[in-house]
Amino acid sequence: MNDIQNTRPETSPPQALGLRHWLLAAFLLTGAFGQFLAGFLPRSLGWGQTISTRASETEVFLIPGGAAFVIWLVLFFGVIGYAVSVLRPSNLRRPSLRPIMAWAGVAFWANAVRSLYQPLFGPDWISLLLFILILIPLLLASRLIVSEGFSRRSDRLRHLPVLAQAGWISAALGAAITQAAAFEAWNPLGLSMSGSALLTLLILTPLLLAIIWRLGSVAYLSALLWGLAWVVAVNFMRGAEDVAYAAITTVVLCVLVFIATKSRFNNRLPSHT
Repeated sequence: MNDIQNTRPETSPPQALGLRHWLLAAFLLTGAFGQFLAGFLPRSLGWGQTISTRASETEVFLIPGGAAFVIWLVLFFGVIGYAVSVLRPSNLRRPSLRPIMAWAGVAFWANAVRSLYQPLFGPDWISLLLFILILIPLLLASRLIVSEGFSRRSDRLRHLPVLAQAGWISAALGAAITQAAAFEAWNPLGLSMSGSALLTLLILTPLLLAIIWRLGSVAYLSALLWGLAWVVAVNFMRGAEDVAYAAITTVVLCVLVFIATKSRFNNRLPSHT
C-alpha cells in the first residue's frame, strides 16, 4: 500500500509571480490603452493639429484614404482585449507568452509616442523612425506568435489583433516613407509624386512578400490587403492609375505568396496513408 502511495506523481506548486511579471503586464496594458488615448489627446488638449491633419500637409500617393482608418477602432479595442486577456496569472507564468508581450508593449508605446509627436512636429524623419519602431517589434512579436504554433484556440484568437496591427502598419509603411521625404523636401532623383510612389512600391513589395512568406498569417494578410485596397481606390479616384495598377500588382503578389505559403505548410504535414 505504501509503495502505491509513493509512486503517485507530486504536483508542483505554481510558480510565484514576481515584480518583473507584473511590470511586464503593466507595460503591455498601459501601452495598449496609451496608443488608443494618444490619438485623442491632441484634439482634447487644443493643439489644433492631429496626426491626420499633419499628414495631409504633404500630398503623397500611398496613404490609404477613405474609410481605411476605421480599422484603427478594431485594432485599438482588439489589442486592449489582448492585453487584458494575458493578465491572468496562469498566462503571466507562461514563458512563451512573455517575449510576445514585451515586443507588443514596445510597439504600442512607440505608436502612442508617435501619435503625440507628429501633431507637434509633423511627419519628419523622427516620425518615420518612430514608425519603424512600431513595425519592427510588431513583426518580431508576430514571428514569435506564428513560430509558437499555439494549440489552444483561445491562444490563437487572443493574438490575432497583434498580427492584424502588424499587417496594417506594414500597409502604411510606404505612406510613412513618402510623407517624411516630402515633408523634409528630400527628392534626390527629382521624381514626381507618382514616381516616388512607384519607386517606393518597387522597393517595399519584396519586403512584404518576404514577411508574408515567413508569417503565413491570415490576420496579417487581411489587414495588409485592407490598407492596400484603399491605396488602389484612392489613386483611381485621383487619376493616378499607374500607382493604382502598381498597388494592384502588389496585392496580387501578396495573395499568391500567401497561397504558396499555405501549400508549403500543407505539404509538410505527415501523411497518414
